[in-house]
Amino acid sequence: TTNLGDLKNTILLFIIFPVLLIAYHNVAYGHLISNALLIAGVYGIYYKKICRVYLLVSIPITIYTVLASQLGWVTNLIYNQDGRIRESFGFIYPTDFAAHLFFMIVVWVLLRGLKCTYWEVAGMVLVILFLHLKSDTRCSEITILLIAFVVVVLKLINAKKKKGMESYQLPLLLKLGCISLPFIFASTMALLCRFYNPENSFMLFLDKLLTGRLKLGKRTFDNYDTTLWGQYIDMYGNGGTLEKPEYYTFIDCSYINILMRFGLIVFCVVILIIITVMMKNMNNTLILLAISIVCLHSMIEHHLFEFYYNIFIILPLASFENNTEMSIHLSLKNKKEKTGKLKYRGGF
Repeated sequence: TTNLGDLKNTILLFIIFPVLLIAYHNVAYGHLISNALLIAGVYGIYYKKICRVYLLVSIPITIYTVLASQLGWVTNLIYNQDGRIRESFGFIYPTDFAAHLFFMIVVWVLLRGLKCTYWEVAGMVLVILFLHLKSDTRCSEITILLIAFVVVVLKLINAKKKKGMESYQLPLLLKLGCISLPFIFASTMALLCRFYNPENSFMLFLDKLLTGRLKLGKRTFDNYDTTLWGQYIDMYGNGGTLEKPEYYTFIDCSYINILMRFGLIVFCVVILIIITVMMKNMNNTLILLAISIVCLHSMIEHHLFEFYYNIFIILPLASFENNTEMSIHLSLKNKKEKTGKLKYRGGF
């Protein structure tokens, strides 16, 4: 099984790495080369070690940035958008600040598993309230709430079953449903944006629900062709300045952003990466549901392909089995077997 897993990982590496390098050579977006090197670099490393490093870097930087913004050391952009007062806390835009908190909470939950206490869940709720009052970032607020809900539900199910921390398994149909979500969300957003018509009342309703993502996606499709290996797109958004751009061209939806900027082939590889990580965790309900929520978040925000937000993008070749724990387990098992044999011989 190990040899087969290594072979699959090697094949994946020889698919992902060249594709990202070719796309980088074509459009020179830094994300492409960074992700390619990190995906190869974490080959075979236990994912929890990577998650710990992620938090050890992200948490202090976030805390420092927030404090620095309050002390006047860095610019704290505060937006007044039709009466919505939204604070950025030193980040380029309020949604970027909220997205950092969302992804850090996701990684924290992956590390803690269902050992997460209800106090930690209460902390997540406080983060939601804080974001709602200070930054009004609905997408991240909803997805943090979903993460908290998943933790509570799984804890209650496990408490009822009185089994191990990761014992609960989703039915096979739901597992397959989760794994299909990256493809479903990506294709749905691509089709809705491509064929968006504001005269259609249902599409107009969806566009309002998705805070204008369909209209902006349609604008991108009108201005640019879909390419195989990507293209440079000038993106002007609200971040980094209090002045509104004359013509908003930022591509907020991750799926449209990846498709139009990095090309169709990279788009397919990104979906392959996410599905691969999910398939490796078919029996880990928490990871399956966490990635599903990240994919939902990516319909609205553009962080799916950014490793400093979404840690899952660099994990397709990582190990999801703790070899240290496995070796200790096998050692104890062998020791028990040897002890049993000695006792058995002594009985005659």
